[in-house]
Amino acid sequence: MSITKDKMKNSLKDKSSIWLTFSRTNYPKAKDSFHCFFEGEDRKYYIDRIEQFTSFKSEEIIGYDCKGKKAVIDVYKKIISTQKYSSSALGFFVDRDYELDEKIEDSILYQTAYHSLENCYVVLSAFKDIVNKEFGINTIDEDFEKVINDYKDRIDEFRNIVAYINTFIICFQKLGGQLVLEKFNLSDFLDIGIESIQVKMDISLEEIKKYYLSKLTKDLEMNKKYSQENYDNFCSIISKVEEIFNDELLVVQTCLNTKIHGKMELYFFKKIIEDLKRLNKINKYFTHKRDCIYIEEQSKNILSNLSKYAETPNCLIAFLENLGSEKLQKYQFAN
Repeated sequence: MSITKDKMKNSLKDKSSIWLTFSRTNYPKAKDSFHCFFEGEDRKYYIDRIEQFTSFKSEEIIGYDCKGKKAVIDVYKKIISTQKYSSSALGFFVDRDYELDEKIEDSILYQTAYHSLENCYVVLSAFKDIVNKEFGINTIDEDFEKVINDYKDRIDEFRNIVAYINTFIICFQKLGGQLVLEKFNLSDFLDIGIESIQVKMDISLEEIKKYYLSKLTKDLEMNKKYSQENYDNFCSIISKVEEIFNDELLVVQTCLNTKIHGKMELYFFKKIIEDLKRLNKINKYFTHKRDCIYIEEQSKNILSNLSKYAETPNCLIAFLENLGSEKLQKYQFAN
């Protein structure tokens, strides 16, 4: 997503709004509650796990939707610099992204194990649970082994293919470029199914460059807001991107599990579920037709609906248990 003036203004507005809600409204009424700050709808994933791995109950957890990582970090810095909150129960939850930002080491700030929270929904352990519980396929069944093996092959294949797009994005962000991620429509590049992935166009640096430039050119022709700014930024930085691309690609290819954009992997996951449902309906994949498959892969609430299956990384468990440990009781309940 490009860093536009509008987005910068919105980030400042969100930070101010969250700060005022916390400091003037919620904290005075609930000093002993656990105040948690999230990037957005991530709270759907975190709240249950906070209850599970800390001593806090749902009614003691106050959540804040900060609408972005920058706003979470800004509020975090403001709160920890204010002495009156030094003994408060606080938790801040952000995505790792591409690890280009300065990492903050703090016992009250958690950074995801992968690029973002969405990646936790597509790991193999999560998919196995979904196949078992949502598709009704026993782990000892022939169909279970078949679909799991196909899924492992497809996700490895997918990650290797989109590594080039992720590298392109990383290069721009590393060089301070403004890249509009919404311009990358994966359906233009791939047809994803459980049995195979069809590549629709060459995914090389040259082709990705042409693809993205065509999107910017179309915006210019339509006179869209910031289209000239985005186009000029691309032209000013693309030569530098070309210089570092191959080196960055090697890094991505050796860290595919953490360097693939979460929303890209979620797109892959949705297409796999969609294809399995299609093949099941026409009895073309499983040994027999499976009834009662009700996953709505295009639902806006898919992260909430499937939260129970998403992986809970060991680093998150340790983070939450640390917040709830006896060692930090004085930190959490001083007020």
